[in-house]
Amino acid sequence: MPHKLAIDFGTTNSVVARWDEAQARTSVLSLPGLGLTDPGLPALIPSLVYVEDGLAGRIVAGQAVRAAGLDQRADNRLFRDFKRGIVSGEPLFRRIDSADWSARDAGRHFLQAVLSALPCPPDEIEQLVLTAPVASFSSYLAWLQETLHAIPPERVRIVDESTAAALGYAVTEPGAIVLVFDFGGGTLDLSMVQLPESRAQTGGLLHRLRGGGRSQPTARVIAKSGCVLGGSDVDRWLLAEILARSSLDEAQLGDDLIPLLNRCEAAKIALSSQKSVNVAFDAAGFSHSVPVTRVDLEHLLAGHGFYTSLQETLERVLVTARRQGIFTEDIHAVLLVGGTALMPSVQRELIDIFGQAIVRADRPFTAVAEGALLVAAGLGLDDYLMHSYGLRHLDPASGQPTYDELLPQGSRCPSTRPVEVVLGASQAGQTELELVIGVIDHSHVSQVDVRVEDGQTVFFAQAHTHADEITPLNPGETALRLPLQPPGKPGQPRIKAIFQVDAERRLRVTATDLRSGRALLDNATLLTLSEGESAGSENGKSLIPHDVEDLAAYFRQQIEAMAAAENGQAAAGPAAPALSGREPVLLDGDAARGLQRLSLRRLGAMLNVLPPEAITLEAAASMLHSDEFYVRYNAARAMSRRADRAARQVMQAALGSGRAPTRASVARYLYGFTWFAGSPLIHQALADPDLRVREGAIYALCDWRDDNAYALAANVLRRAAGTPGGDTLCAAAAWALRERSEEAAVPVLEAALLAARPEVRTQVLEALGANATPPALPIVRRTITADPDEGVQYAAALSLVELLGEGCPDDICALLAGTSGPTRRAVLRAFFHATNYLHIDLAGSPTALRLIDALRLALTDAQSAVRIAAIWPLAWLQHPDAAGTLAEAYQTESDQTVRAEMVRIATALASPAAEHMVGQPQA
Repeated sequence: MPHKLAIDFGTTNSVVARWDEAQARTSVLSLPGLGLTDPGLPALIPSLVYVEDGLAGRIVAGQAVRAAGLDQRADNRLFRDFKRGIVSGEPLFRRIDSADWSARDAGRHFLQAVLSALPCPPDEIEQLVLTAPVASFSSYLAWLQETLHAIPPERVRIVDESTAAALGYAVTEPGAIVLVFDFGGGTLDLSMVQLPESRAQTGGLLHRLRGGGRSQPTARVIAKSGCVLGGSDVDRWLLAEILARSSLDEAQLGDDLIPLLNRCEAAKIALSSQKSVNVAFDAAGFSHSVPVTRVDLEHLLAGHGFYTSLQETLERVLVTARRQGIFTEDIHAVLLVGGTALMPSVQRELIDIFGQAIVRADRPFTAVAEGALLVAAGLGLDDYLMHSYGLRHLDPASGQPTYDELLPQGSRCPSTRPVEVVLGASQAGQTELELVIGVIDHSHVSQVDVRVEDGQTVFFAQAHTHADEITPLNPGETALRLPLQPPGKPGQPRIKAIFQVDAERRLRVTATDLRSGRALLDNATLLTLSEGESAGSENGKSLIPHDVEDLAAYFRQQIEAMAAAENGQAAAGPAAPALSGREPVLLDGDAARGLQRLSLRRLGAMLNVLPPEAITLEAAASMLHSDEFYVRYNAARAMSRRADRAARQVMQAALGSGRAPTRASVARYLYGFTWFAGSPLIHQALADPDLRVREGAIYALCDWRDDNAYALAANVLRRAAGTPGGDTLCAAAAWALRERSEEAAVPVLEAALLAARPEVRTQVLEALGANATPPALPIVRRTITADPDEGVQYAAALSLVELLGEGCPDDICALLAGTSGPTRRAVLRAFFHATNYLHIDLAGSPTALRLIDALRLALTDAQSAVRIAAIWPLAWLQHPDAAGTLAEAYQTESDQTVRAEMVRIATALASPAAEHMVGQPQA
């Protein structure tokens, strides 16, 4: 019996799901020995690996690790959170039984253990779907190649985790924007994505992806953010709180520490569904019981900065999305994944931002696996047409065949409503009408216009849809012919044809003779619309010839056409198709006026390629007010490219009367106008009550690349410092100027350093480091010692090394001599990381000895963390004095933790000092 299975390999827990053909639904599999067996809980598999024998590759995996208590040991044989190492490409190895083990090795053995426990052998797996992190989709495949050798690659599909989560939550609209909120045991990971644009792009065959196919089978990442914060942190905070209430410390617990930590985890979980719990435990010869309420827990979380971290992580995603014209109103769903996401206070935070209607938390553990399984079952996203299809008909004015668009790009499959047309004969005595369908090339559009029909705004394209420019799908003898008995007359409505597409992409037609009332066709299949080829291909073959002689002739024809166009002549194209005498004439709709009705999806795509003059001002004005972000955003960009007086008036009207997303899109693209014309509008945007509009204005000022614009941006940021929303404006400037190497931009970045949040100041320093102009240097130097946050000091020191390059040692030596404690540690860390990343070798530098002396001084710092930070550059510096300094410090160091770190780091970096440390007693 063939099986369709999906595996969600997660950081903390994994899930296996199976498709039930009889019930046409998914079910989560319980794998004995690997998964949890608690009643009422999904059969989660803990993502744990314990290496029993490193050489033989013998492991314990999943729940069996916990059952044996192996997860409670401080042992390098235990791998947890190893998925993060696989995704990041972590190169670190552990030496276990004389064998090297990495996160990839642990993950491979874990996944093979899961595959071995499946209820069927590999040859009975019809389809296996695995999930992959959306931001590392390609790199993940290399690891999968090593792991899935037992299953033929054509049976394996990969779907990104965000799309899988959306499908598991039944979000199936192509192109929908979703925010996946993955809050598990160790990390908070947020990804805002736009789902794939068709079912055909949902998931990719492994063998095709290995071959480097051009199609991108994943969601498009709009924004990602994360932080090292999760349920395990909450457990530790709760443990510390309970011990404090009981007048105990961890040292008094001994072997009771891990059991109490497990009770704290259970209490945290219980408080998601009840208002209070009692944590009972034995310690120091006494029994204790500590009551904890949900309010207590929330106060504890607030005190540890839990909600602040959550809000900052969310804000990073939303800021990045706003840079692309996407606002909270454009998000289709917020999907909660992971156990920590179930905490009521976490959900309240999200509901306050996004509203109750779109926040979903009903499938936190199984949504990804179940969604991936829908791909294996051939379901998943709602489907839609990636191309437009038209009906060939005769244009009475020119006497030549042309096409009318029946099915616009973006039409749903199956059709939500049929398309009805009325056809007549093109000549007297005509006995047949033929139905020929063609693929319409979107490049043949000369103008976009707008009308209001039945109170609705409808966009139309004036198109060049001549028959010699469109690929017919059923030409000549393959065309479907409808008899006319008695023969037809020109101008007489004769055939009513109703077209629709079914779930299998078959174009079906029902045809009725209006004169006799006779049904000619009843939901007959006209043809199957294959979306696998582009509009410029036929049966999967390129229309551009591949034979050398034919190819030369093809290019000669193209060159002649371009030369003719430059001389104002009509290009000599292929001869017009011969008339068959069976062509119909359209007697209704917009075809007589040469118009095609546009879907919003097609409209948004066309705005990127059309010259701005091709968009009528009335159409542009309507587009700016669209609910679809890609329409209003691209419309604002088109008006910015046009940049004439009429375009400015359209933008001004939208800035004055539009909703906040419209005003923000307009503000973002004001930089296309001259400073004289755009200045009044940018001042209007900067005074807007909505922060998103002011944020868009800051982007525009930075993109203007005008001294007046830079000066205004700097003044705005200085005034905004310390006000609500000020940090958002500073972050916008940092992002907009992140690759700008202009001296005039430096004052803007200096003003942005007034941001209250350290992470924003860090972004600003990254931009200053990349600015690479002399005025940036003193600002970076000053920040290292003036900023109170160690993380910002670290970022400033990184930028300092980036700006100075091989000339950095003098500054580094002065900083190490003039600082201490956390600031000195920040400088040490930044110096080591930046010189490695930039490949700066200072061992042979004239300043090498001075640098070693400065590092020797750092090894005497009162804080052990500073001394440990000084070990890294000394162990890396391939200089005899560096190794000697490190060996001497080992002899005099009194802190056993620091001594252990010296041995570990010196060994890892192959410093000669390592051999002098091993076996040497403390002096």
